Amino acid sequence: TEAVGEGQLVQRVKLFGVLEGAKQSEIIVTTPNLLQKVHVEVGDEVRNGTHLASMRDLALSPLGFRHQPLKAQHDAAQADLARIESLHAQGAVTDQQVEHARAMANAARADYESAVASIRITSPIAGTVTRIDFRAGEMVPNDRPLMQVADIDTVMVDLMAESVDVAMIEAGQEVEVTTLALPDRTFIGTVVERSMAAYPVINQFRVRVAVPNPGHLLLPGYPVQAEVLARSDEATLIVPQDALIEW
Repeated sequence: TEAVGEGQLVQRVKLFGVLEGAKQSEIIVTTPNLLQKVHVEVGDEVRNGTHLASMRDLALSPLGFRHQPLKAQHDAAQADLARIESLHAQGAVTDQQVEHARAMANAARADYESAVASIRITSPIAGTVTRIDFRAGEMVPNDRPLMQVADIDTVMVDLMAESVDVAMIEAGQEVEVTTLALPDRTFIGTVVERSMAAYPVINQFRVRVAVPNPGHLLLPGYPVQAEVLARSDEATLIVPQDALIEW
């Protein structure tokens, strides 16, 4: 004989989405510039502030339109300092005039060196370099990412649920996540957020799921199927499958 009793009915709500990092940042430059060097590779772990790449402002290159005025200002200040120091040696100018000329020359040199120095591109977050879109020597526009950095220790997926399904879903529920990229693996995640209002036009609710990702097997951009294990709040009569008889 098989025991019949009360229990909670588990319903599987099947939804679909695309993975993304728990945090991720598209590294976009503010002005188009020449990429001098990339200091990281795809897969490298980086910290907030890690030097990712060096760029050069073409306007400040030797052939750029801003280089010559800065160079002329620098050279003029250095020449003026040399002239003042020569006159000072002859007793024709005061110490104060020498100090003023020296300060002006130092300021002009600092401005010039700062302007022509490489532009440092640093990471705004800690994570993994997941993509590099340009190579050294290429021009990087300001409307396309240079690279992407993402925290993939945990990956996230936003699922869109119909109203009939979202009523059964709540934060904390277990989610089984699978992807065709890893057909033999099932990953266990958790519902961390369920929107309280439907998105206009599509009239669906967002369900956000976090999936621990040891080994970084799951990558941003993987399409996934997620089955939310939604449990009924009401006690239900549970009949063991072995006790059922087909007619």
